[in-house]
Amino acid sequence: MTSQSSGPGEEPTQAYRDAWASMSLLAEKNGLSWSGRESNRVFLNLGVGRFSDISGLAGADWLTDGRACARLDWDGDGREDLLLRSRNAPRLRLMLNRWPRPGNWMQFDLVGTQCNRDAIGAQIFVEAGELRLRASVRAGEGFLAASSKRLHFGVGAENRAQRVRVRWPGGSLEEFEDLGSNQRWKLVQGAGQAVPVAAARAEALLASVPDPAQASAAAPTRVPLIASLPLGPLPIPSWGEPARTVADLAGSPVLINFWSPTCASCVDEFDLLKRRKIALDRLGLRIVPMLVEDDGSIAEARALLASYGFDALGGMLDERAKAAFGLVFQETLWDSDDMPLPCSLLLDRGGQLRVIYLGPVRFRELTQDLQTIAALPEDAIQDPRLCGGRVLIPRLRNLDKLAARFAELGLPEAAALYRSRQSDLATRMAR
Repeated sequence: MTSQSSGPGEEPTQAYRDAWASMSLLAEKNGLSWSGRESNRVFLNLGVGRFSDISGLAGADWLTDGRACARLDWDGDGREDLLLRSRNAPRLRLMLNRWPRPGNWMQFDLVGTQCNRDAIGAQIFVEAGELRLRASVRAGEGFLAASSKRLHFGVGAENRAQRVRVRWPGGSLEEFEDLGSNQRWKLVQGAGQAVPVAAARAEALLASVPDPAQASAAAPTRVPLIASLPLGPLPIPSWGEPARTVADLAGSPVLINFWSPTCASCVDEFDLLKRRKIALDRLGLRIVPMLVEDDGSIAEARALLASYGFDALGGMLDERAKAAFGLVFQETLWDSDDMPLPCSLLLDRGGQLRVIYLGPVRFRELTQDLQTIAALPEDAIQDPRLCGGRVLIPRLRNLDKLAARFAELGLPEAAALYRSRQSDLATRMAR
């Protein structure tokens, strides 16, 4: 797609406006920001006018909707760390610099007396051996972010700076000579001397930081929803009732379990659920296993289910049901209709989705969630009890958009339900 852009002061051409509108509609339809699913990038300065992409090696190449990056020496070890801010979770990430051979460094705290106290706008020029370095004190960098006002210089193998010059806001110059490296220096405008400052290492904070080699990268397996999602009209065909919907299962909590005979974890999960069946029956749970692939061995799959006692409510997802639950995953987890196995959806007695389990369910989590949703009001759309804490900012889903997608899928009942739910939400918010 090409379009003609407009010059300064010119009205956008119709082709430009049409292209802009098309991209806006596409992003809105898919629930994405324009810069979503773009990995963070880290570039290493090779020192010869070239840079190397080391995003993967740095461990910062997350698919997050990044907003800002601030530099600071968080732990006071002379190595600059990074604080990353993203639109989506986790919204804050602190990346500690653990480079084992960082080289020598110098840091400067500037205090203005004849200019602004923070010396915003001041420039420092460092001469260390053959190095000629320069930095400025800034009030902000990037989008709604500010790096530390303490200026940091890496000086490699040099153990001192022969000369440090400061151009203060207003234009006055001040010079300092023979300053050692691996040291913080305080420079006060007009004082004429550099004062060494002892590094204040945050030992208590450092003790709470895990060793990077020991950090766990395990993904969450339990995803509770603050804002429930009604699934009543969605198709969930059983062996003998291909027109069954989620609404036909209302009246008691339901665990919809997506599985495949080729998934060893799925079969292990059935063994766990069978051993805990008496306890789960007491809580009123009905288990609905849904086969997600037809490899020609449905009879064997049903026989396997029967051996665990879960065949009665079981069934197999057809293409329309797969697409419907794919939209559910897109709305609640990610912009993909991929369905991890095993995966389970916990619904309350009214057919509202409350919790998603990625991977095998854990009995203790499942029973605690069943006890919690049993205490929820039937009309509770948003309730923090499954997540803990309080709801400070309501999480309101765009159900009109979801309704349009279900209408495109050929599920008018689901589309009507979400439009009605959106109208009810608007009425509640207006009160």
